[in-house]
Amino acid sequence: MKMKMPEPNGYRFRVYKATNVDGAIQFTAFYNDTTLYGCVDYMKRWNDKQMHNWYIEDVDANVKFEMNNNNELVMM
Repeated sequence: MKMKMPEPNGYRFRVYKATNVDGAIQFTAFYNDTTLYGCVDYMKRWNDKQMHNWYIEDVDANVKFEMNNNNELVMM
């Protein structure tokens, strides 16, 4: 289940973090930015060892990105 941040926010990219709540995976919006690289920078500063728990959504194009095992951004 994905929880949305309130609109309008004027940002194109949104960072979601996966959390386990009572055995169910939930995605919570944590951060908004106008650039994809701004979101990646936020994720790395938050916890660069847990990049697999995050994904980025381009809300205009409805495209999702995640980090692979080499910490490279890939489209989902």
